[in-house]
Amino acid sequence: MTYSKTLLTLLLATVLPAAAAETGNSQVLPLHGVTRLADTAPRLPDAIAWCNGQLKTLKADARLSIQQRYDLRDCLYARYVSEQRKKDEDVMVRSLWGSVTRLDADASDSELISAWRYPKAERTAP
Repeated sequence: MTYSKTLLTLLLATVLPAAAAETGNSQVLPLHGVTRLADTAPRLPDAIAWCNGQLKTLKADARLSIQQRYDLRDCLYARYVSEQRKKDEDVMVRSLWGSVTRLDADASDSELISAWRYPKAERTAP
């Protein structure tokens, strides 16, 4: 795992849930020129905005690069964290969320893209 992926994992597991709970901080990162999700740290709304901009054009049958798979899974988790914070509910850790929704490393490209395009259709384990 590279340094940036380790940093991103730490960001999604610790900083983003804490940042989502913060109120009153109006600093927003500019998103022009941002090419990686890790560059949006540590603000959850910025991460979601980056994801929406980068992933809105994915086709259902697209083949994803390794970086796109990482970013897409990170975006799905960031969206989950955001939704849970809006509901004022506890957030599952990243590994548990991946196994419950089946959007872990074994998920196919089409499953990840479908989960991003149709957020309410995310599967849960039986």
